[in-house]
Amino acid sequence: MPVWTVDLVLPECNRDQKTVPEYTASVTDNLAKASETVKENLHKAAVDVSTWYNNKAKPKSFSRETTSVFITPTVCGQNNEVAVVVQN
Repeated sequence: MPVWTVDLVLPECNRDQKTVPEYTASVTDNLAKASETVKENLHKAAVDVSTWYNNKAKPKSFSRETTSVFITPTVCGQNNEVAVVVQN
């Protein structure tokens, strides 16, 4: 005999009943496993994207006589600042 209306919708289940500490430990373990899986997948994705992005990159080397020009990007419509560094 149903005691409450939800008993009409939900079937009777005879699962192993866990105590609150056991259930909490189970949920904590599942979250730790999920977190570890996410970290592994994110690391793999980061390596794959880094490899793809750096695929066409060529190594650069500078000599002591090299003149380097650094241009900062435009911020809020301001003019670019140009700084020339000459290494002797």
